[in-house]
Amino acid sequence: MPSPHNSRRYLCNVCGAVNDGAAECKGEMFPPCTGCGSTVRQRGIVLLLSRALFGCDVALCDFPELPAVRGLGVSDPAVIAKPLAKKFSYTNTYYHREPSLDITGASEDEHGRYDFIICSEVLEHVEPPVDAAFATLARLLRPGGFVILTVPYSVEARTVEHFDGVASLTVTSVGGKMIAVGRDADGSYRLFEDLVFHVGEGSTLERRMFCEADLAAQLTAAGFAKVTVLYEGGERFGVSFAHPWSLPVVASQAETRLPAAGLAELAEGFAAQGRMLRAAGQSKWVKLGRAIGLGPKLG
Repeated sequence: MPSPHNSRRYLCNVCGAVNDGAAECKGEMFPPCTGCGSTVRQRGIVLLLSRALFGCDVALCDFPELPAVRGLGVSDPAVIAKPLAKKFSYTNTYYHREPSLDITGASEDEHGRYDFIICSEVLEHVEPPVDAAFATLARLLRPGGFVILTVPYSVEARTVEHFDGVASLTVTSVGGKMIAVGRDADGSYRLFEDLVFHVGEGSTLERRMFCEADLAAQLTAAGFAKVTVLYEGGERFGVSFAHPWSLPVVASQAETRLPAAGLAELAEGFAAQGRMLRAAGQSKWVKLGRAIGLGPKLG
């Protein structure tokens, strides 16, 4: 728990570093981790992943290695993608560069392959109709799998499509300024200025601003029966949000659970730890330490 003298002290649930909260927050309740640079949003993703897989709050650095569990990243940041690849059979892909994934129509060979998907800041860039992307995410998951996503959204009444009704949108630079040109249904052209790009220009064009209600409705329509927004994080891990919008979301078609092969690996890991502890307990050095009141107490 945070110190009463410093409410921003936390343990990073990505790398395990202890942060004293002295760094600049820049609008968030907790600053980036001094160890790995993870943000509140990235730590929120890890928190949801831990709860969905194990039913409790565990730091990513303390996750068991479960290669039978298959994960897919859709533009995940490296700060979580790299440790995830060490813990699971996990592949990270991107919307705007290689290795890429067509989130609106992935190959049928990929359907039903993944136990979890993390989709980070992608759905706001997808060409309409965006419901195809939600349907693809559902098809990629095995029964019992889940998707964690982050996307900019508001608490307004509806989603705002920035280029509603426009076909064949082209983004180009004119006089050093990025503009978009599209054609309406009647064949006339429309010019759009003041474009919003996320992390660079081009395919990272923001096409919409979701609202929370529509985001939940899109997930439900795609077959996700359970949708949970991370309203309450965990201050112990530096996960607490200053505003009630654009929060990480987890969605599943049923109750989330580890696959049978993952459970078997987890059980074997516990058994191996038990064997190691029993063997250590028979060490002559441990026995000597016990005799003089030193060393660990092993059950």
